[in-house]
Amino acid sequence: MRGAMQKRVFRRVRVLFCLAALAIPAAACAAETAVDGPNELARVLARTGPGDVIELAPGRYETRGLRASSSGTADAPIVLRARVPGQTVLATGGVTLLKITGAHWVIEGIDFEGGPDSHHALHIAGGADGTVVRGNRFRNFHAAIKGNGEGSPRRFPDAVRIERNVFLNDTPRATDAPVTPIDIVGGQDWLVAENVIADFAKDGGNRVSYAAFLKGGARNGAFLRNLVVCASLHGGGIRVGLSLGGGGTGGGVEDPRTPCNTGNCPEAVDMTVAGNIVLHCPGEPGLYLNEAEGALVAGNTFLGTAGIDARFPETSARIENNLIGGRIARRDGGRAEARGNLVAGGAAGLGATRVDAWFPGWREGDFTVSEVLPRPAGAPPMPVGSRDFCGHPYTDASPPGAIAGTGRCIVAEELIRRHGPFAPSLPIR
Repeated sequence: MRGAMQKRVFRRVRVLFCLAALAIPAAACAAETAVDGPNELARVLARTGPGDVIELAPGRYETRGLRASSSGTADAPIVLRARVPGQTVLATGGVTLLKITGAHWVIEGIDFEGGPDSHHALHIAGGADGTVVRGNRFRNFHAAIKGNGEGSPRRFPDAVRIERNVFLNDTPRATDAPVTPIDIVGGQDWLVAENVIADFAKDGGNRVSYAAFLKGGARNGAFLRNLVVCASLHGGGIRVGLSLGGGGTGGGVEDPRTPCNTGNCPEAVDMTVAGNIVLHCPGEPGLYLNEAEGALVAGNTFLGTAGIDARFPETSARIENNLIGGRIARRDGGRAEARGNLVAGGAAGLGATRVDAWFPGWREGDFTVSEVLPRPAGAPPMPVGSRDFCGHPYTDASPPGAIAGTGRCIVAEELIRRHGPFAPSLPIR
């Protein structure tokens, strides 16, 4: 009790000091607040400001309907983090755990846990520019991270970074609602990098789910060096890997900043998909391009998938230097220029004979190259300074795909390096 009173007194003094010294930069008035319960967390979120750090003590916090509407700045973001990464659980049985509408928040080190009817762990909306979601785990949500616009006129969050998180569902989601762990509608300059996304099945409605998509007029976004395992711990449903465009966007909710003069508006514009490994999407594309204009798809590995689908006339893509178990399909007028790809399988995405010779341990997550992969004639060079899934540099002799072939690449070791206490042990079937 006494400690809590002292903290309240300190905060009042700090606020009065800052009000009396408006010329002082916001970061100078920042506070670090220790939180050890859900009610206190809600109160602290309501009065935070630029540069503040909210640190959650280890434990389990049952909560729902939290709001983060205050804004930090690019130089002084508001940080919400676990004191010890991996030892703080924010759990909910509600629809949304935390909605972020303020700019420049950093969320890190937290274990987010949903229930059977939980849609979103984080809903990033409106003016939530510059949000960073880094080093967390998300379990048992329909769409753990939802990004979209709101208001009139609609405002969309830009420059959001989703990095080094783990997304898992223990069982297929029994719902008619969309099931996509990273579900982004609109916005510009979103980065989705070095995440693990696995077991995101939908057991209801159309039974179609995606690992992640950017759609709704989204622009200049990127999927980089993610690991997607569509079916690992459980099967069933129609599981698509990454997507630009998803299943399309209903009228009135798309980002109006994307130019559209034809009446058939692109879902995603000027996107990059590079360095990703996508595995075990039975009979479904590892990458689905739906009305994706100006997409670059380079240096990815798709195994145990149906390959890449480029669909509808609005889609125009450069598909370069990929290792594809499956095929490149151009459907319903979709356009794709393909160069330097190594297509190692038929429509079912098998081709196991060749893949097993190149990566004997790939089913166990060992992508160390044991046999030199052929480099297709006319393959374009990888960008100068670019690195593969395991951080090794590409060279002029590197084969197509997310593995440069210049060093040891064991997925389990890479996941421990990236995700620490949240690194999953995934059986790869």
